Formats: sequence, structure tokens, C-alpha cells
Amino acid sequence: MSKTDILDAKKSNSTNKKKLMLIVPMLHQGGFEKVCVETARILKDKYDITILIFSSEDIVFDINGLNVISIDVPATDNKLMKVINVLRRVIKVRKYKKKLSIDYAYSFGITASRINVLSRVGEWVLTGLRGYTDLEDESYIDLIGKKSDVIVCCSKVIEEEVRSKFGYSNTAVLYNPYNLDRIKSLAVEDVNDRPQKGDNKYIVTMSREDDLKGFWHLIKAFSIVAREREDARLVFIGDGSFERYKELADKLGVLDKLIFTGVKSNPYPYLAMADMYILSSIHEGFPNALVEAMALGIPVMATNCMSGPAEILSANMDEVSDKSRCYEASFGRLIPALTEEPDFDSENIPEEDRALAGQILDGLADENWITTYGIKAKERAAYFNEESYKNNFVSIIESL
Repeated sequence: MSKTDILDAKKSNSTNKKKLMLIVPMLHQGGFEKVCVETARILKDKYDITILIFSSEDIVFDINGLNVISIDVPATDNKLMKVINVLRRVIKVRKYKKKLSIDYAYSFGITASRINVLSRVGEWVLTGLRGYTDLEDESYIDLIGKKSDVIVCCSKVIEEEVRSKFGYSNTAVLYNPYNLDRIKSLAVEDVNDRPQKGDNKYIVTMSREDDLKGFWHLIKAFSIVAREREDARLVFIGDGSFERYKELADKLGVLDKLIFTGVKSNPYPYLAMADMYILSSIHEGFPNALVEAMALGIPVMATNCMSGPAEILSANMDEVSDKSRCYEASFGRLIPALTEEPDFDSENIPEEDRALAGQILDGLADENWITTYGIKAKERAAYFNEESYKNNFVSIIESL
């Protein structure tokens, strides 16, 4: 074990705690990367935890005090090297599992979970299904279905699909954890580059650049909103160049009303400026940013996509099952699912985007809706607290 492999902290101490390895490709910006770090912090008093990553490039999250190991096998675009990388990763991860006498190995995402099951050396293996699109790869689901002790699903909808479509019953549901007090505390930190709010109305969304987030729909809808509301601004918090989106906004004449903050180690002061949070995703797993916005008392609108938003915003998913309808759900507004084919044609603004614009305009104009659903949002976010996550995780482990 070379010194360069150790990023932080120390080798695992001699302890009576069970040893848990959390495996994730990187600790750059992303939903399951964030959950991985949070899991380590939440469970470190219960287990002896090591986070294992494939590359230490561009670490965004605070890993201070955590034991993090990098095997230094980063991703590549070369097809031959991809195969070689799998073998190198399996060999190195297996080495660390043996070296550290790991009892449980829990992986986040497709890339990490493949390596987790293939590097098994006698530990209990848990693999996390983090998004609905993970289900599109049948060979992958069969691999983890046969070789995992537990498939940990981030939503009930995903678990139901694994059971009904693929026939695997070795599943459990584990919603993402949120430190609500920490989010609120970070949200009031001073930042130098946050726009001055003034009398403007800020519509905010938070994610890295990804077509699965449906941002072209949102920009087209916003171009209609901006014609009606001079005070409207659209804010994107997250990593990426967003060049195609900026070009679309420019053609639509609203680029000067869009704000791209880039990736932030503390995004919450920027999120807190929102009058409304919008999730326009085509697919989701369990959208962290949606719950984080709700924790700050921001009223939210989200597409009724597969999966996640309906479970978060509705007390009864059966009551919001028609994905072509708009619902005033228990904790926010569910808007119809959006088409998934990217469309950057500024001359084409389809009816679904016009309908989305109408929902945004209605929300901005309704102070009662903003106040009421801000309160309801905060109430719902409290359900996804760290203590519940810890208890549920320990229950899954102890069932093995």
C-alpha cells in the first residue's frame, strides 16, 4: 500500500467495530458521491469506515477526518483501456478488501458496483441502484442481482421494477440522508459572487450539466416566463460549460437573464436565494437537490418522472400516477413528465414547454402558494433526516 494511495486520515485502527468499505468512482460533484460522503459521516461511530475511490481527481466534497483511499485508476475513453481498467480496479479493490479485512462493501453507481461484486473476497456485498436509467442495462442488473447480497434502491419505484421486471427479491429501499441543520447553517454563509437579489424573482435549479436534467425544456419555458415577468431570473447551480444551453438562451433572447454559478463546494447560499425551485428532469433516482431546496423552505415544482419526485412530493403515489397531468401534491407541485429527446431548436417551443411556463408563471403570481408550499416543503424534508437513514442502513446490515 503506497503512501500516495492514502488521501486522508489513517489506516483503519484496531477496533471491535465491523469494517465497512464505501466504493465510489470519484468524489467530484454528483448525487451519489455526496451520499457516499454523508454515509461515512453518519455511520462512522457505528462502523470502521473506509471510502475507496478510483481517482482522486477534482475532489469537491469535504473529506476531512474520513479515511479515503484512491487506487489511482481513473476513467478513460479508450475501449481497450476500459477493459484493462476493469481488471486493474478489481485487482486493487480486492487487495484492499483483504488488507483491511472488510466485513461489508457498499458501492454507489454502476461503475463502482461492477467492481464491487467482481472483487468479492468473502465480505457481504451491497450494491446501490442510484437512478432509474440504471435499469436500462439488463446485463448489469443480472450481474448485481446474482452476486449482491442486497441491492439497495434509492426509491420504492426502482425496487418494484427490480422485483417485478427482473425477478430479484434481494432488495431494500434506503432514501438519501440530509443533515437539515447543516444545510440551513451553510445557507447563511457569506459568499462574494452571489447575485444581488433586489426585486427579482429567482427560479433555481441545481445539477451538473446533463441532458437527463431536461434543461432545454426549462430554458424554452423560461423564455415565455421572461416575456411576462421582467423580474424573472433563472439560475443554474452546478458543474459544466452549458454551452449548448447558453446558445439556446441567446437565440431565445434571455441569456442576460440566466445565471450560471458553476460548481460550488457550498451551493446553499445560492440555492437559498430561490423564490422557487424547479426540477425538470427526464429521469431521476432520488434527487438530492430537490430535498435540499425543500429543507430551506423553498416551494418546489418537479416533473413526475421516473423516479423519485413523486415519492418526495406526494403522501400517496397512487394519487399522482398519471404522468401526463399536473398535481398539486402534498408537498409541492408535480408537473407532467417531459419528452427525453434533446431539442435545441429555438424556433420550436412545444406545448409541453408552454405548459411548464404557465405553471411557473402561476406559481410566481400566487403568494399564498409560495408561502404555503414553502412551509410544506420544509415539513417534508424533515422526514429524510440522518437518524432515519442510519437506523435503516443498520437494519439492512443486520438482516444479513
